[in-house]
Amino acid sequence: MPEGPELWTAWRAYDPRSEPAEIFEAALYSDADLVDPLMDPLRPVDLMPALPPVRHGLKFAAVARIRGGMPADVALSKSDTASYHGGGIVEEIASLISLALGVRCRSGGITRTWPRGLTDPYGTPIEFHHRRPYLAEQAEPRPLLPNLPQSGNLADCAALLDSFAAAEGRQATALVRAARLFEHALWVAEDDPNFSWLELVSSLEVVALESTADQPPAERLAIAKPELWATLLTAGKDHAVSVAEELADQVKSTARFRTFMERYHPDPPARRPSVGGQVDWTKMKKHLGLIYNYRSKALHSGVPFPQPMCAAPIAEPGGCAMEVPLGLSASAGSTVWMAKELPMHLHVFAYIARSALLNWWHSITATPGM
Repeated sequence: MPEGPELWTAWRAYDPRSEPAEIFEAALYSDADLVDPLMDPLRPVDLMPALPPVRHGLKFAAVARIRGGMPADVALSKSDTASYHGGGIVEEIASLISLALGVRCRSGGITRTWPRGLTDPYGTPIEFHHRRPYLAEQAEPRPLLPNLPQSGNLADCAALLDSFAAAEGRQATALVRAARLFEHALWVAEDDPNFSWLELVSSLEVVALESTADQPPAERLAIAKPELWATLLTAGKDHAVSVAEELADQVKSTARFRTFMERYHPDPPARRPSVGGQVDWTKMKKHLGLIYNYRSKALHSGVPFPQPMCAAPIAEPGGCAMEVPLGLSASAGSTVWMAKELPMHLHVFAYIARSALLNWWHSITATPGM
């Protein structure tokens, strides 16, 4: 039975001395140029740049070649959603590249296979898995994410992919889920910045939850809701522990988010606007609490993130984008927000989210097991 996502499972099962059960290629799309191949027979995945097209915007940017895949002995006798994230192995690869390089990257599906037993060294082209993803055009004169790299070096993914393969299955699943949310947040930002905000916060929640998973449920519930825990104990400890297992992951999500970000949030970016346009990094705890509150309102009350936080940032003459909406206040229609209610622009939080996820990714030190 699989213990982690498909790429992790395939990596653990891969033996470069043996013929793989299957080989296939998938198209990777991006609006960045993906350069420098990552090719090593000791890894089950090769990443190969496509020839750069003579155009900007969305392009067929690279190919992922996968040797091996999911084992066929998946038991169908009971439900198992422990590693589910809504995609397959090629979506995992694309999202991990997106997080590792900070670029938009999405799978276009499988385009070529090498079925076992067939002798054609060039493989068999296939079309029915392939689809060109849609990327919305920039809606405003200025981009909402002005700091996205225009190119990414695929070879730079090597160390992070190796650490992904070395992680425990549960950690690898959390990382893939977070990476998929991050990848989609970048992809939809120009078209739906409110949804991008939601997905960036959710990507951090995924790994924040995983970072506390080793704490016993009873202990988590006792700390988060001591009065409830005391009441449950009156019905017996076994009953209290059983309820804790159901509730522990749902309580004190804000505190869990803040604790995770206090540990993993990054230093300010190297390139910043003048002081008047900067986020006050010394008040990051307050800023993140406000952002999490907006996220809760958006999910539970249908109140979107403030419009100024979903608008494209103004750039200084030198080209550096402002980190915060300018002015003492801002309005959209009859709605008014004071400056203290607008902690940062979307591109700054995207930087913070990616950096925190990478910091957590780097912290994974589990010993590989086969």
